[in-house]
Amino acid sequence: YYGFKPVKKGDLVPATYHPGSHILYPGILRDQKDAMDLTPVSLFSFSAVHKPLVIVFRPMLRQGAADDIQFLDAFQKDIQIMGGSLLVVSNQPIRDLKKQLGPHNHLWILSDPHNSLAEQFGLYAPENPASDWISGIDTPIPLPAFYVVLSSGEISYHYIDYNFSTYSGHPDDIYRQGFVRQILTRIYQDTHYLSYVHRHGPKKDMFTQP
Repeated sequence: YYGFKPVKKGDLVPATYHPGSHILYPGILRDQKDAMDLTPVSLFSFSAVHKPLVIVFRPMLRQGAADDIQFLDAFQKDIQIMGGSLLVVSNQPIRDLKKQLGPHNHLWILSDPHNSLAEQFGLYAPENPASDWISGIDTPIPLPAFYVVLSSGEISYHYIDYNFSTYSGHPDDIYRQGFVRQILTRIYQDTHYLSYVHRHGPKKDMFTQP
């Protein structure tokens, strides 16, 4: 694991806020001069109540932006069908993300250019750069990672891509990896669990959160 200690299943997501000026919203690219954009935003403001939130730490590749967007758009649709929502964390600057996504963005993306959010999740350490142990990595990027988070803040699923197998490549190749199906299954189970608990309260013999 190269000395990294990322948060994992059973842990709580770090209680953190992100500058509103570093967030892209779906539908339109918001004017960053808006005073509202300066307000720190909680990670959980991106998730509907009683629905799981998928947080994806994924570096956006300048040369492969179209493939990245294709994968994330398709992934988001499947997540929404299962009852969840998607939040992408990228270490690309906000200006680069605007250019890559264009005016018809469908994604919620946090720009984390200094990897401060990734560091809180244990996916980045300035003193231990990925370039020291992964061939072909020459920039300060975090470990790619996928989390499913309950409305309580508890992580119900994690996939840490230590080999950077999701870092690049055709979207179809990424979709063939087993973790994608595991995430969608987890979302489906969590959605039904959260819905039942909201209506009836916990019932141990009906749902068990592994």
